[in-house]
Amino acid sequence: MHTDIQTIVIDPSTLSREGLSGLLQAAGFPPSVRLDRLDRIDELGLPADLNAIFMVDFGSHPAVAADQVRSLRKRFPASRVVVLTEQYELRHLSSVLQAGASAYLVKTSSCDALVKSLSLVMLGEPVFPAAALSMIFGEQRDAPTQNADDSHMFRPLSDREDEILRRLVQGESNKVIARVLNITEATVKVHIKAILRKIRVKNRTQAAIWAIDHGLIPKDSLHAAAG
Repeated sequence: MHTDIQTIVIDPSTLSREGLSGLLQAAGFPPSVRLDRLDRIDELGLPADLNAIFMVDFGSHPAVAADQVRSLRKRFPASRVVVLTEQYELRHLSSVLQAGASAYLVKTSSCDALVKSLSLVMLGEPVFPAAALSMIFGEQRDAPTQNADDSHMFRPLSDREDEILRRLVQGESNKVIARVLNITEATVKVHIKAILRKIRVKNRTQAAIWAIDHGLIPKDSLHAAAG
Protein backbone atom coordinates (compact mmCIF):
# COMPACT_ATOMS: atom_id res chain seq x y z
CA MET A 1 0.00 0.00 0.00
CA HIS A 2 2.75 2.45 0.97
CA THR A 3 5.79 0.53 -0.22
CA ASP A 4 7.52 3.63 -1.59
CA ILE A 5 7.51 5.48 1.71
CA GLN A 6 10.11 4.66 4.34
CA THR A 7 9.21 5.36 7.95
CA ILE A 8 11.80 6.21 10.58
CA VAL A 9 10.52 6.03 14.14
CA ILE A 10 12.57 7.89 16.75
CA ASP A 11 11.36 7.50 20.32
CA PRO A 12 13.20 6.91 23.62
CA SER A 13 10.57 4.35 24.65
CA THR A 14 11.20 0.83 23.35
CA LEU A 15 7.52 -0.04 23.80
CA SER A 16 6.42 2.98 21.75
CA ARG A 17 8.93 2.29 18.98
CA GLU A 18 8.01 -1.38 18.64
CA GLY A 19 4.27 -0.76 18.92
CA LEU A 20 4.23 2.02 16.34
CA SER A 21 6.42 0.05 13.93
CA GLY A 22 4.13 -2.97 14.21
CA LEU A 23 1.05 -0.79 13.59
CA LEU A 24 2.57 0.79 10.48
CA GLN A 25 3.66 -2.53 9.02
CA ALA A 26 0.17 -3.96 9.58
CA ALA A 27 -1.25 -0.94 7.71
CA GLY A 28 0.90 -1.64 4.64
CA PHE A 29 3.99 0.43 5.33
CA PRO A 30 7.40 -1.20 4.90
CA PRO A 31 9.27 -2.22 8.06
CA SER A 32 10.30 0.89 9.98
CA VAL A 33 13.77 1.95 10.95
CA ARG A 34 13.71 2.36 14.73
CA LEU A 35 16.02 4.60 16.76
CA ASP A 36 16.02 5.69 20.38
CA ARG A 37 17.76 9.04 19.74
CA LEU A 38 17.69 11.58 16.94
CA ASP A 39 21.48 11.88 16.79
CA ARG A 40 21.73 8.23 15.73
CA ILE A 41 20.44 9.17 12.25
CA ASP A 42 24.07 9.71 11.23
CA GLU A 43 24.65 5.98 11.66
CA LEU A 44 22.20 5.20 8.85
CA GLY A 45 24.04 7.04 6.06
CA LEU A 46 20.77 8.33 4.59
CA PRO A 47 20.85 10.21 1.23
CA ALA A 48 19.85 13.86 1.09
CA ASP A 49 17.03 13.09 -1.38
CA LEU A 50 15.46 10.55 0.99
CA ASN A 51 11.67 10.24 0.66
CA ALA A 52 10.61 9.24 4.14
CA ILE A 53 8.40 10.08 7.08
CA PHE A 54 10.29 10.82 10.29
CA MET A 55 8.07 10.12 13.29
CA VAL A 56 9.79 11.68 16.28
CA ASP A 57 9.05 12.20 19.95
CA PHE A 58 11.15 15.28 20.69
CA GLY A 59 10.02 15.62 24.30
CA SER A 60 8.30 18.67 25.75
CA HIS A 61 10.78 21.45 24.99
CA PRO A 62 9.31 23.61 22.17
CA ALA A 63 12.48 25.50 21.28
CA VAL A 64 14.62 22.35 21.08
CA ALA A 65 11.98 20.48 19.09
CA ALA A 66 11.58 23.35 16.62
CA ASP A 67 15.34 23.50 16.00
CA GLN A 68 15.46 19.75 15.42
CA VAL A 69 12.49 19.80 13.05
CA ARG A 70 14.11 22.63 11.12
CA SER A 71 17.37 20.69 10.94
CA LEU A 72 15.68 17.54 9.65
CA ARG A 73 13.75 19.47 6.99
CA LYS A 74 16.94 21.18 5.81
CA ARG A 75 18.90 17.94 5.70
CA PHE A 76 16.13 15.86 4.04
CA PRO A 77 13.91 18.35 2.16
CA ALA A 78 11.95 15.61 0.34
CA SER A 79 10.94 13.97 3.62
CA ARG A 80 8.26 14.88 6.14
CA VAL A 81 8.47 15.23 9.90
CA VAL A 82 5.66 14.04 12.15
CA VAL A 83 5.91 15.16 15.76
CA LEU A 84 4.65 12.69 18.36
CA THR A 85 3.65 14.01 21.76
CA GLU A 86 2.11 12.76 24.98
CA GLN A 87 -0.36 15.65 25.14
CA TYR A 88 -1.31 18.84 23.31
CA GLU A 89 0.72 21.91 24.19
CA LEU A 90 -0.05 25.08 22.29
CA ARG A 91 3.53 26.44 22.42
CA HIS A 92 4.84 23.10 21.22
CA LEU A 93 2.31 22.87 18.38
CA SER A 94 2.93 26.40 17.15
CA SER A 95 6.73 26.15 17.23
CA VAL A 96 7.06 22.82 15.41
CA LEU A 97 4.54 23.73 12.71
CA GLN A 98 6.35 26.97 12.03
CA ALA A 99 9.61 25.01 11.84
CA GLY A 100 8.20 22.83 9.07
CA ALA A 101 6.60 19.80 10.74
CA SER A 102 3.90 18.12 8.63
CA ALA A 103 1.88 16.83 11.55
CA TYR A 104 1.47 17.05 15.31
CA LEU A 105 -0.04 13.85 16.70
CA VAL A 106 -0.82 12.91 20.26
CA LYS A 107 0.13 9.37 21.26
CA THR A 108 -3.31 8.64 22.65
CA SER A 109 -4.80 8.85 19.14
CA SER A 110 -6.54 5.72 17.88
CA CYS A 111 -4.61 3.41 15.55
CA ASP A 112 -7.03 4.15 12.71
CA ALA A 113 -6.68 7.93 13.18
CA LEU A 114 -2.90 7.65 13.16
CA VAL A 115 -2.81 5.69 9.90
CA LYS A 116 -5.26 8.10 8.24
CA SER A 117 -3.19 11.05 9.43
CA LEU A 118 -0.05 9.58 7.88
CA SER A 119 -1.92 9.03 4.61
CA LEU A 120 -2.75 12.75 4.58
CA VAL A 121 0.86 13.62 5.35
CA MET A 122 2.01 11.59 2.34
CA LEU A 123 -0.37 13.63 0.18
CA GLY A 124 1.28 16.80 1.39
CA GLU A 125 -1.52 17.76 3.77
CA PRO A 126 -0.66 19.24 7.19
CA VAL A 127 -2.34 17.45 10.09
CA PHE A 128 -3.17 19.33 13.28
CA PRO A 129 -6.01 17.83 15.36
CA ALA A 130 -9.24 19.72 16.01
CA ALA A 131 -8.54 19.64 19.74
CA ALA A 132 -5.36 21.62 19.15
CA LEU A 133 -7.22 24.09 16.95
CA SER A 134 -9.71 24.55 19.76
CA MET A 135 -6.83 25.53 22.04
CA ILE A 136 -5.62 28.06 19.47
CA PHE A 137 -9.14 29.46 19.21
CA GLY A 138 -9.31 29.92 22.97
CA GLU A 139 -5.97 31.72 23.12
CA GLN A 140 -6.75 34.02 20.21
CA ARG A 141 -10.22 34.79 21.55
CA ASP A 142 -8.58 36.32 24.62
CA ALA A 143 -5.96 38.22 22.61
CA PRO A 144 -6.20 41.99 22.09
CA THR A 145 -8.60 43.09 19.37
CA GLN A 146 -6.98 43.74 16.02
CA ASN A 147 -6.90 47.21 14.55
CA ALA A 148 -9.95 48.20 12.55
CA ASP A 149 -7.73 48.55 9.47
CA ASP A 150 -6.96 44.81 9.59
CA SER A 151 -10.31 44.05 7.98
CA HIS A 152 -9.05 45.72 4.82
CA MET A 153 -5.88 43.64 4.63
CA PHE A 154 -7.58 40.92 2.55
CA ARG A 155 -10.03 40.68 -0.32
CA PRO A 156 -13.47 39.13 0.36
CA LEU A 157 -13.74 35.41 -0.27
CA SER A 158 -16.33 33.99 -2.66
CA ASP A 159 -18.95 31.59 -1.29
CA ARG A 160 -17.06 28.63 -2.76
CA GLU A 161 -13.74 29.83 -1.30
CA ASP A 162 -15.39 30.31 2.07
CA GLU A 163 -16.73 26.74 1.98
CA ILE A 164 -13.35 25.30 1.00
CA LEU A 165 -11.59 27.23 3.76
CA ARG A 166 -14.04 25.90 6.34
CA ARG A 167 -13.40 22.34 5.19
CA LEU A 168 -9.66 22.95 5.15
CA VAL A 169 -9.80 23.98 8.83
CA GLN A 170 -11.58 20.74 9.65
CA GLY A 171 -8.58 18.87 8.21
CA GLU A 172 -10.15 17.59 4.99
CA SER A 173 -7.76 16.77 2.14
CA ASN A 174 -8.07 18.21 -1.36
CA LYS A 175 -9.42 14.86 -2.52
CA VAL A 176 -12.17 14.82 0.11
CA ILE A 177 -13.10 18.44 -0.54
CA ALA A 178 -13.32 17.76 -4.28
CA ARG A 179 -15.58 14.75 -3.76
CA VAL A 180 -17.91 16.53 -1.34
CA LEU A 181 -18.24 19.64 -3.52
CA ASN A 182 -18.36 17.64 -6.77
CA ILE A 183 -15.40 19.45 -8.34
CA THR A 184 -11.95 18.32 -9.44
CA GLU A 185 -8.89 18.31 -7.19
CA ALA A 186 -7.25 20.72 -9.63
CA THR A 187 -10.11 23.15 -9.08
CA VAL A 188 -9.73 22.81 -5.31
CA LYS A 189 -6.03 23.66 -5.63
CA VAL A 190 -6.85 26.75 -7.68
CA HIS A 191 -9.33 27.91 -5.04
CA ILE A 192 -6.84 27.32 -2.23
CA LYS A 193 -4.18 29.36 -4.03
CA ALA A 194 -6.71 32.16 -4.42
CA ILE A 195 -7.63 31.94 -0.73
CA LEU A 196 -4.00 32.14 0.38
CA ARG A 197 -3.43 35.13 -1.88
CA LYS A 198 -6.54 36.96 -0.69
CA ILE A 199 -5.98 36.55 3.04
CA ARG A 200 -2.22 37.03 2.64
CA VAL A 201 -0.91 33.85 4.24
CA LYS A 202 1.66 31.38 2.95
CA ASN A 203 0.20 27.95 3.60
CA ARG A 204 -2.82 25.89 4.69
CA THR A 205 -1.83 25.91 8.35
CA GLN A 206 -1.69 29.70 8.48
CA ALA A 207 -4.98 29.86 6.55
CA ALA A 208 -6.66 27.61 9.12
CA ILE A 209 -5.45 29.74 12.02
CA TRP A 210 -6.57 32.87 10.16
CA ALA A 211 -10.05 31.37 9.67
CA ILE A 212 -10.38 30.56 13.37
CA ASP A 213 -9.14 34.02 14.35
CA HIS A 214 -11.77 35.61 12.09
CA GLY A 215 -14.64 33.53 13.44
CA LEU A 216 -15.28 31.32 10.39
CA ILE A 217 -15.25 28.21 12.57
CA PRO A 218 -17.48 28.32 15.69
CA LYS A 219 -15.80 27.14 18.87
CA ASP A 220 -18.53 24.53 19.49
CA SER A 221 -17.84 22.83 16.15
CA LEU A 222 -14.17 22.46 17.03
CA HIS A 223 -15.00 20.76 20.31
CA ALA A 224 -17.42 18.46 18.48
CA ALA A 225 -14.78 17.50 15.93
CA ALA A 226 -12.26 16.87 18.69
CA GLY A 227 -14.60 14.44 20.42
